Amino acid sequence: MTHQRFLKVGLACLAFPGLIPVARLWIHAAARRHLWRCAAEVPPREVAIIPGCLPLPDGSPSPMLADRLATSLDLYRRGLVGRLLVSGNSRHPRGDEAAAMRGWLLERDVPPSALTVDGDALYTRDTMIRAAEVYGVRAAVICTQRFHLSRAVYLARRAGLDAVGLEADRRHYQTSVLEPLRELAAQTAAFVDENLPG
Repeated sequence: MTHQRFLKVGLACLAFPGLIPVARLWIHAAARRHLWRCAAEVPPREVAIIPGCLPLPDGSPSPMLADRLATSLDLYRRGLVGRLLVSGNSRHPRGDEAAAMRGWLLERDVPPSALTVDGDALYTRDTMIRAAEVYGVRAAVICTQRFHLSRAVYLARRAGLDAVGLEADRRHYQTSVLEPLRELAAQTAAFVDENLPG
């Protein structure tokens, strides 16, 4: 989160003390009817969007990212999406998210013509706005973990996408105890970005 955005969210929380729980409830309510757990039941869309996260030190996808990719690959092989859009930070000092994602999919025989690589998306909101405005996506399935899915679908739909979300949880993940707090902060920031001017 940039310093300016952090300041905006912090001031909004001070001005509206109940903002954090309201933001969480708002985002979950807005996304709830667009979320799916089973690939076989997902309505067809033109593209699966896979938001990035940092790869492992050797450049391969982390378990969480590998599961997002596997979930999107399942949709592609079922014919429920025609393309895969991998979106992440290509210039992060700890690893190229987009390259790790592209490599994983190519190794599993996804043709390059079915892949779109966006290496300039730094945040989930960037991913969705760029999918709509830069890559012309109109309808998408967002493939990510349950903790992140409501916010991702909410932001996709706010960006103008006819978006649904598919849970990518395929195992237990070793995550920081701070992860729920980070997601709560991200949900609050998403709500502020989309609903409060300035």
